[in-house]
Amino acid sequence: MEEAVIAPTAVRRRDPASDTPFIRRAFSRHVLITEGYALFLEEPPTLIECRTDAESALQHYGAIVFWIHRARADA
Repeated sequence: MEEAVIAPTAVRRRDPASDTPFIRRAFSRHVLITEGYALFLEEPPTLIECRTDAESALQHYGAIVFWIHRARADA
């Protein structure tokens, strides 16, 4: 199975979506997508590259969410 890779565009400042007051919506979508990945993938998806601490934190948080939901899917 191919490794899933996510572009970290939602957390970059030059992305117009990050200038919105609805940044929580982007984070919520990321969490929901990661929960869905846990149903079908063996490993958590990774960001293409982590340039900032925020992107690195998103990567680690996504992995935690993935493994929590992966454990539930395997049960």
